[in-house]
Amino acid sequence: MELNEDQVIEKAQAALNDRVEVVKTLVETSKRREEAEAEAEELAKEEKRLWREAKRIGWTSPELKRVGLKDPTRASRTRSTRRATKTNQGDETEASSRQDQTEGTVEEQRDEGAMNPTEINSQ
Repeated sequence: MELNEDQVIEKAQAALNDRVEVVKTLVETSKRREEAEAEAEELAKEEKRLWREAKRIGWTSPELKRVGLKDPTRASRTRSTRRATKTNQGDETEASSRQDQTEGTVEEQRDEGAMNPTEINSQ
């Protein structure tokens, strides 16, 4: 059986075109996400400005919260949910996880049950 050069090149080009289309779609989606993030950042700034304006004209934070608003000037506190997993870097991941678990302010450590200053950071 003779190899048809034109057919091989045509099939290879078709396969490449499919791959390029996926990359084009990925680029468009990434661009839209970046634009949305930039817009969200601008909206967050405006929300903070308006919160301060509401307080300046007489609203209090508790009143604004009571009507269902969240204070945009306060950073939300989230805890890391990262857990140690076995990977090729298993020891490194576990060590990093242990370090994350033992870090914290003296006050946090005291609140978590450390009895005296010598126990703090030695847990």
